[in-house]
Amino acid sequence: MKRVLAVLLSVMLVMIATAVSGQVRIDPNGRPSGYDSTGQVALWIWYDGGGVWRVRATTKKGYHTYSGWVQFRQGLLGLGREALEGNVDIVSRFGDRVGFRLVATGKGDLDGFNLRTLPGTPVTFYVEIDGRSGGKIQDKIFVGRRNRSPDSNPFTLNP
Repeated sequence: MKRVLAVLLSVMLVMIATAVSGQVRIDPNGRPSGYDSTGQVALWIWYDGGGVWRVRATTKKGYHTYSGWVQFRQGLLGLGREALEGNVDIVSRFGDRVGFRLVATGKGDLDGFNLRTLPGTPVTFYVEIDGRSGGKIQDKIFVGRRNRSPDSNPFTLNP
């Protein structure tokens, strides 16, 4: 009986914490199953394990700008760039944040970067797509193998 009460209490506390925070936990592990480097206007975020976070911006056609920052609570061990054009794409570290501006110019353009943190380090993302940070843009952000979209911006992911 005590065990059942303890489990019920734990479940209630998780529900209360989720309701108060307004953010449902999103599992960032694994490459999004819907990821297509030549597909839709989207920002894809996933955790590969071992401390590697991957961020990719895609567009099929048109000109789209993805910008924002990533904040980490523990030391950043590495920062890598993927298919960045030096004249328009920027990924830079500023203290405990990495700022980014990725310009996808259509025809299956792919831009992105990787962050290496200590394993298990939570990170917070703030994203703007074409200068907008709220509303429907969150429907263009896909996280983890289940392609979940955040319900707030900024949002924190825990591996």
